[in-house]
Amino acid sequence: VVELMNAFPDLLIAGRMSLGAQGNNDAPDNYWFPFTTNRSTNPWASKLADVFVRDGAMTPSEASDYSYGGAFSTEIGGLQVITLNTVIYSVKHTPKTPNPHRGDNDDPFGQFKWLRAELEKARARGRPAWIVGHIPPGIESYEYSELWEPAYTDAYLQVVQDPLLGPFVAAQLFGHVHACEYRLLPDPSFRTSKEAGPILLSGALSPIYLNNPAFRVVEYDDQTGRLLGMVVYVAPLPEASEDAPSSCQDSNLGEGDGTEEEGGGVGATPCQPLE
Repeated sequence: VVELMNAFPDLLIAGRMSLGAQGNNDAPDNYWFPFTTNRSTNPWASKLADVFVRDGAMTPSEASDYSYGGAFSTEIGGLQVITLNTVIYSVKHTPKTPNPHRGDNDDPFGQFKWLRAELEKARARGRPAWIVGHIPPGIESYEYSELWEPAYTDAYLQVVQDPLLGPFVAAQLFGHVHACEYRLLPDPSFRTSKEAGPILLSGALSPIYLNNPAFRVVEYDDQTGRLLGMVVYVAPLPEASEDAPSSCQDSNLGEGDGTEEEGGGVGATPCQPLE
């Protein structure tokens, strides 16, 4: 996080950088985030919030929300960004509880209720928001296993597929899988022009899972928040060397090789070297 802030000081100073989507490795133990729903703050989230405020990456107000359960909402350039703590929904979450989705744990930290309230605000303003998190809902593309506890996936879908709130979700952006993927909402009846925006999974800078390092840049409509274009920048490691580093532009959203289905879609272009 500190390296990221140091790399983009102008964005940080201008208040145009949003950090805080916790990953499974962003804690003392993998997938660790203790449920403290009945307390006013979570010790680990509070510690991270103090660092973000100290380094200018989060306002005290945002930090107050973040300290409770690792989620917060911020506005960047007129765009509302709702950051979720998705580690708590993982099938690998620790410490384990006897019934991870029953009783007091059916909505840890009241996050689904809070997400619904934030989207209600977006609806009242008439301006869609982005949902951001680390671990996405759905199936893991390496082992083809569930990423979230099924009950939490169902609870999330009930929010984003709400016919009144879905149109105000302009994008759903996640990571974790170290691959550039996209996913569709499972309810066919909800796939209309007014549905929630796409679920896009970004690649990773780390090649630990034999992936090429990559990051994504998206273009969006500053009035609607809807995504207009996407470019993935990739460093193809087999072609790289210490003396001649290599990187390229890999794909674009809505542009491609002419094979998109009617109505547009995700197209792919050959990986072109960057100057």
